[in-house]
Amino acid sequence: MSGRMPPYDPTQDVMRRRQAAVASAAALAALLLAACSDAKSVAFYKEHQAERAKTVGDCLAMGSDSQNCLNARQADFEAQGIPAKDGKALQP
Repeated sequence: MSGRMPPYDPTQDVMRRRQAAVASAAALAALLLAACSDAKSVAFYKEHQAERAKTVGDCLAMGSDSQNCLNARQADFEAQGIPAKDGKALQP
């Protein structure tokens, strides 16, 4: 063994960065899928008014249509006696 280092190869840096980006994207996708599976039910939001109000407010602020948002809005409409389906008020 001569103890010399191989010459610098910039393509190795690109490959490492690409692998890191793919791993990060996969981790983010897994996190988002896990969050979707934890959706609370309409019944839960009907029973927990404070949680419902916070979730509806957060969803409006973010413009989100996640399952949690739809369920919280549906429960909110039902609590107010407003006809709704899938978290959206029905027009009279």
